[in-house]
Amino acid sequence: MKVEHFIQDKSGVIKISGNVNLYELYMLRDSFEEFQEKPLEKVILDLSEVDYIDSSGIGLLIAQATKYKDKQIKFVLASINKSIEHVFKVTSFAKLFLKSPSLNEALND
Repeated sequence: MKVEHFIQDKSGVIKISGNVNLYELYMLRDSFEEFQEKPLEKVILDLSEVDYIDSSGIGLLIAQATKYKDKQIKFVLASINKSIEHVFKVTSFAKLFLKSPSLNEALND
């Protein structure tokens, strides 16, 4: 898994590529921690290059979405591929997240 993060305007963006799994979750967790004390309006996860996400990855996303929601910060999943969208629907977690078809649309919303 490869993780990049940056701030654009008042949005924290985390771009992930590869598989999100227990063994590499610390990289994603570190990116979330970088944003914790920043004055952001939203955090966007660009999932356009993610092929697989395991239960530990889903758990981390749920925990982070809850943290940001408590701080009145939008938490958006952008560019979700069909297989990952299916996982979210089957597990009923889809309703927990704001979704956007692309990173650019998420940044401009």
